[in-house]
Amino acid sequence: PLNVYQGTLILRLPITTLANAPLGEQHIPLKLRYQACSTELCLPPVTVTLDATLNVVASASAARSAHADIFRKQ
Repeated sequence: PLNVYQGTLILRLPITTLANAPLGEQHIPLKLRYQACSTELCLPPVTVTLDATLNVVASASAARSAHADIFRKQ
């Protein structure tokens, strides 16, 4: 049997910035590429472009947790 996944997908990506990165809200364009397959065939690959937003703070600043309900430790 083939595994079937549906619903929400959470990707955890380590992100670092350059020392001279501008502070504040930054937008990062992302491209997600995936391909759906069954036991008989695979559909053509699909690429989706997304816009991620993150808040860049000074290195001495204390970071605060965001979306703890989504990113709880497992």
